[in-house]
Amino acid sequence: MAEKAQKLESYVWEGKDRKGNKAKGELTGSNLALVKAQLRKQGIIPDKVKKKPKPLFGGKKKITPFDIAMLTRQLATMMKAGVPLVQSFDIVADGLENKGLQELVMSIRNDISSGTGFASALRKHPNTLTIFIATWWSPARKPVPWSRCWTELPRISRKLSCSKRKLKRQ
Repeated sequence: MAEKAQKLESYVWEGKDRKGNKAKGELTGSNLALVKAQLRKQGIIPDKVKKKPKPLFGGKKKITPFDIAMLTRQLATMMKAGVPLVQSFDIVADGLENKGLQELVMSIRNDISSGTGFASALRKHPNTLTIFIATWWSPARKPVPWSRCWTELPRISRKLSCSKRKLKRQ
């Protein structure tokens, strides 16, 4: 008979090692009894072993102004190198560790590749992206060469993130 694939889960544990020193950590296993057995094989007497709690809100990291500044700097470098915009978003998204930022970048990329203007794609994310960045590319502004846009944006977003940090400190 075919066996069901056992789902591995993360467990958080606390206990004492052979010398009596307190130890704690995280271990994966298919069930609680096997995790305790693994700890005993390692010479740890487990006091508490419980399933690692899952994040309430999906586990996405918050997108900080610093993340936006780094994103704009990476996109500016890609644009200077002559990489197409949609392909730049793909490359940058592949290298991101922050899942929330990665979803944001892919959403903007999908909007742009479907024919939406860049400013319109940015305006769909007002909580994350500042209104200034969205208005930087608005059609109402007088045309600015792309090369200047991409060189100015990292500097401006860095200034915005620094001013936000200063406001939070006060």
